[in-house]
Amino acid sequence: MTGDTAFRLERVSAGYPGRSPVLKDVSLTLQRGTVTALLGENGSGKSTLLRVLAGLLSLRAGTVELQGRPAADHTRRERAGLLGYLPQGFVPFFPATAREVVLLGRTPHLRGFSAPSRADHAAVESALALVDAGALAEVDVLRMSGGERQRVLLARVLAGGHDVLLLDEPTANLDPRHRLLVAGLLSEHARRGGTVLVSTHELDDARACATHAALRAGGRLTAFGTRTEILAAGPLGALYGVPAFEARLEGGGSTVILGAPR
Repeated sequence: MTGDTAFRLERVSAGYPGRSPVLKDVSLTLQRGTVTALLGENGSGKSTLLRVLAGLLSLRAGTVELQGRPAADHTRRERAGLLGYLPQGFVPFFPATAREVVLLGRTPHLRGFSAPSRADHAAVESALALVDAGALAEVDVLRMSGGERQRVLLARVLAGGHDVLLLDEPTANLDPRHRLLVAGLLSEHARRGGTVLVSTHELDDARACATHAALRAGGRLTAFGTRTEILAAGPLGALYGVPAFEARLEGGGSTVILGAPR
């Protein structure tokens, strides 16, 4: 990726036909080598922001730059090669094995009607292993549990080798072990110079992998900064409208608890 900036949004507004804007005057810069956790109540526009960045929703106002160029100047193939997008709650509509689903993540690397190469198949097997889904390779995704399917869908994104990952609730339905596994994968992607924007309701997941955090309320971006600045009692309590306090952990460190202390 060229330069240090993956995305730059300036005063972006966007929404759906027949409705008022869901995003209102949003400005945000995402740098390489970062994981940004996107938090907010239901309906605050987290998924809409991800759809705008993925190129699936047009702007009503403002500008979006990708790699220092207007995002609209990138061809569809260029965008598909750069961006890996995981939508929220996606369920495949047709029978397919996990291996076949993950192979779809290699589509941007294929040319015309050429068959997948040895490198494509190797990337699929590697992605399945990364999310602890190798044993599911020949299982129909429609017969999987929600957590198993979620890992396979994440593997589809990882198989693409994208610089930027746009992930909407990637740990939904996952057990604690696999949530920590995913957090580690996102942190490693950033350490290799990639960029991650991840929508989540799980504060523990955000703390486990995020370098930065962005808070959304009422269609607007209300706060953005480092994990230490934003995932603190004051900003989180204000975001969710509940009491919040910092609790010290045995062995050092602290965490934020939402709700009145007992």
